[in-house]
Amino acid sequence: MAEEIPLWARVLTIADTVDAMTSERPYQAAVPLDDALHVVRAEAGRQFDPVCAEAFLRLAGERLGAYVATAARRVVSKSVRGIGPTHGELAPALR
Repeated sequence: MAEEIPLWARVLTIADTVDAMTSERPYQAAVPLDDALHVVRAEAGRQFDPVCAEAFLRLAGERLGAYVATAARRVVSKSVRGIGPTHGELAPALR
């Protein structure tokens, strides 16, 4: 039955969930990336496709930490000058 859901949707579900958990919201504080990844691990095979979750976690271990650190440095450098970053300014950190 899970195979009826397109692969792109199964992948984006994980990415969207992690983004939602790690982003500051007016109604909810952001959680650390490690906590969000723990949720992905715990929900693999239930809420998330287990193969997609495994691949996401492997990628997270290898690359997401570096992306977050790079993006955070860019945010701090822009914020120090009093200029808030835009989505376009952060996008290069994710390449």
